[in-house]
Amino acid sequence: MDDLKLYANSPDSLTKQIEVVASISKDINMKLNVKKCAETLYTETSAKCTDGEAVYKYLGIEQKAKLKEPAAWDRAYGRCYKIARKLWDSDLTFRQKVNSYNSTIIPVFRYIASCVAKGSGKYASVLKRGTRLDKKFRKLLVKLKSRYKCSCVARLYLTTDMGGYGLKSIKNAIEESTIYLWAYLCTKAELKGSLNLFVTKANREKRCAVSDARSILKAYDIDYQLEEERSTVVIDGASFNDARALARHVVELMRTVNNTRRYQTWKKLKLAGRVLRPKANMDLIESFTWLKEGKLSSVAVRNAIAAQEECLITRTHPSQV
Repeated sequence: MDDLKLYANSPDSLTKQIEVVASISKDINMKLNVKKCAETLYTETSAKCTDGEAVYKYLGIEQKAKLKEPAAWDRAYGRCYKIARKLWDSDLTFRQKVNSYNSTIIPVFRYIASCVAKGSGKYASVLKRGTRLDKKFRKLLVKLKSRYKCSCVARLYLTTDMGGYGLKSIKNAIEESTIYLWAYLCTKAELKGSLNLFVTKANREKRCAVSDARSILKAYDIDYQLEEERSTVVIDGASFNDARALARHVVELMRTVNNTRRYQTWKKLKLAGRVLRPKANMDLIESFTWLKEGKLSSVAVRNAIAAQEECLITRTHPSQV
């Protein structure tokens, strides 16, 4: 982690926090660069930088007081679209582009989701927004000749070990971020007051981090027991009182479900799925090594995938017969 945000109710409190961070950073051979830091004063109606800058940004996103959730998503999309366009239009190899997309675009949307402890509207609408964003970026890939429109969508987000592209989904990133937020609320004793508040709101069918997480866990058929007094969550007989361990376990279960669903969706396709239904013995893992390494241009990968999935429109294509 090299990005950090501190909250304080007074200048003196902030100074003490900075001193603590600087001390810990020194112990792990890291140096706090104060010149690259910004200080912002929040009021009920505004957020103003105290160093003269017009806008305070964190992870490239403007931090404004009372910024509505839809506006935050729109701002993030506008910024990320420009970055993604340059990325997919570059001379990087296919795998470099995928890895860069996963490490620069996805974290932005994951960060926004992690900031919403008490959102407005319905969580289902947030996930639909994530689905729409995934679709917009897929259109960008088609426009920049990185995939064909008729190529299998499920394969795009499937892990490379299973023959997929390995691209991360914004919708799934939002879900995973929500789970991490929920995990910290459930396992941190110092957050017990906040957890009790959110549990009460969730029981009243009010949207919050707990209700959002409940909807995700239900969608993935993950049963759990929350022991509030012990700040512990029990899943399949295993007890978790560490936030990171809990979140990683749940996210791994979710990813397994998503990969299985996508693999089966791809396999069932009449033409695209034929490669997963070989008539003779074939090592599928070795057969997809070239895609996993991705040392080709995105155009070359697009064409190879299209040929493999039989979606190149030629005279012998079924649609032309």
